[in-house]
Amino acid sequence: MLGAIIQARLGSTRLPAKVMLKLPSGECMLERIINQAKQSKYIKKVIVVSPKYDKLLESIVIGCGAETSFANHKARDVLAEYLQAIQTFGLTTVVRITSDCPMLTTDIIDSVVKVHLDSGVDYTYNHHDYDGNKGDGLDVEVFEVKALYGATPDYEHVTSNLRMGNSVNILNPPDIDSFSVNTLEDYIKLYKIMGEYCGST
Repeated sequence: MLGAIIQARLGSTRLPAKVMLKLPSGECMLERIINQAKQSKYIKKVIVVSPKYDKLLESIVIGCGAETSFANHKARDVLAEYLQAIQTFGLTTVVRITSDCPMLTTDIIDSVVKVHLDSGVDYTYNHHDYDGNKGDGLDVEVFEVKALYGATPDYEHVTSNLRMGNSVNILNPPDIDSFSVNTLEDYIKLYKIMGEYCGST
């Protein structure tokens, strides 16, 4: 099964509970990302993973028609969160998305997934860490679960070692001025941009 795993946590040090922040559309950031993923032509299940159980987070996810997977480990282990969700829901291919990228759209998600499926590689991604973080905020990664099991474990970044020893597609990032939301300044900037967009449609 091909499923999307969305990372969401409330304990960000720079901007706590940022995934709950509201957008001009009335959605919070997490709701927007879930809804974009659910509209995909390829994604069969959307799962939100989080290191700790949170009732509000659970209610938002369920309200969007998605699934939750809470790890509740003593120490943060993002890889374990992914593996728990993969095993629980029987995923064979994973679309990795983060919840602090509300500018990401269904079209961008599907464009990366299509290339991945058509090419038959182990890992596909659309961002260039070496190029001034071009495409930041529109990041999509798609990988085969068998490749994750065969890679050297990365307990924080999960997919970094998939680039070694596997067949890989590196796509050009979308040519869009975008960013992820990490600070209050980012959120204010994002809200203004999305407010102007909503007002023009």
